[in-house]
Amino acid sequence: MMDIMQPSSGGQSPPLSNRKPNRVLSGPSLVVKCLLVAACCLGSACISLRHRQASTSGGGDQTPDPQPPTVERRFSDADEWAKRFEDPKRDEWQQPEKVLNLLSIAPGAKIADIGSATGYFPVRLSRAAPAGMVYGLDIEPDMVRYLNRRARDEGLTNLRSILAEADDPKIPERVDLIFLCNTYHHIGRRVDYFRARQADLRPGGRLAVVDWKPGDLPVGPPPGHKLAPERVISELTEAGYALVMRDESLPYQYVLVFQPTHRWDPQR
Repeated sequence: MMDIMQPSSGGQSPPLSNRKPNRVLSGPSLVVKCLLVAACCLGSACISLRHRQASTSGGGDQTPDPQPPTVERRFSDADEWAKRFEDPKRDEWQQPEKVLNLLSIAPGAKIADIGSATGYFPVRLSRAAPAGMVYGLDIEPDMVRYLNRRARDEGLTNLRSILAEADDPKIPERVDLIFLCNTYHHIGRRVDYFRARQADLRPGGRLAVVDWKPGDLPVGPPPGHKLAPERVISELTEAGYALVMRDESLPYQYVLVFQPTHRWDPQR
């Protein structure tokens, strides 16, 4: 390989008399060249800045989130999380049968559980609606794997888990009930998110939110991660829903049920 510092003409430099003099720019030519160089540098800087902004904001809407999630946490190890989520002691305060009774699940209901995790409620919902269908929706691939395996092992042919996205739960068909337990506060841009969910509801469909009561409680997240029921009602009212049922008889959670105030029914 020729060294880049070596001369290329038989190892000798051409005589000075044969060398072409360097062209010196002056006047307008120099100004134009300087402006072109500056423009290129500025353009590169702007492209770099946009790239950094896109990489830090996901490349989507750059506006601040008006309803940011109160906590962002991954739940990737489903087998480990199942020890907590499916702990039989949870039944004492979660009171799942009471929640199901409040919701009056029809046997043929189609239900979407957003944030289905390891299946604490989806399994119960599928048994409450044996002639219907339950979709467990989660953004964690390992949770989807776990719940599909659990449905297969427990013979629940009307339960299927689907990988969701942060801004789209991927509900595959219109349903009678969209259900969230301890998930609402994990969602960002909630007004837009739930306004769009109206298209996932069948006529007469409902949206049910079970979430933590404010304050320092023996179970659940820290107080700063919780949303008061009034905040949830306000956001979902803005998203086009009306509150049709409110229950706070559970020890640590409230149950809110909504229906759309008007049908938003785009082509699907």
